[in-house]
Amino acid sequence: MIDNYYHPELANPAALDHGREGASGLLQAAEAAFANRGIGSAFVFCPAGWTSKIELLEAAGYETAMVWSIKR
Repeated sequence: MIDNYYHPELANPAALDHGREGASGLLQAAEAAFANRGIGSAFVFCPAGWTSKIELLEAAGYETAMVWSIKR
């Protein structure tokens, strides 16, 4: 599991700032650490409204697995 990770390029929920190299590198480093441990899948937490991060995750091959909802 990769909890809601942060990189400055993802600071704007609506759009990536200054490309995606750093944010992609951070995700790739996490995936490499998993691979080194023999873990073959990753689950990433991402707020549904954070379109810049969703775009980055989809470009890396991730797809939506779960949506959480709450009513108060």
